[in-house]
Amino acid sequence: MTVRLEADEPAAGYERLVELARRERALLEAGDLDGLEEVARERDETVALLPAQAPAAVRELLLELRRTLAESERLLTARRAHVAAELAATRQGRALARSYGSGSRPRRLDATV
Repeated sequence: MTVRLEADEPAAGYERLVELARRERALLEAGDLDGLEEVARERDETVALLPAQAPAAVRELLLELRRTLAESERLLTARRAHVAAELAATRQGRALARSYGSGSRPRRLDATV
């Protein structure tokens, strides 16, 4: 999807950024990490079309954008902690499984005794 902004709508790009931030947050809440790549691409395209200095008229949009992105960051941080815990449990399980085979080999019983 190619992003286009109307010249007579200076807030349109900032509204689009808020919309994308909300979509990103929804994807994170749903655990849909695959969808984040498309959102990031659209965000990059939108930001490239914005002026270097945001107009004062979009201040409230920028504040909402900041709040939404902070929520997404909290979700990502929690997700990362969850994944790290899963990886640690997997490593511990593998180490435990390997330890079962590292002991001394059982002796064969001699049936002739």
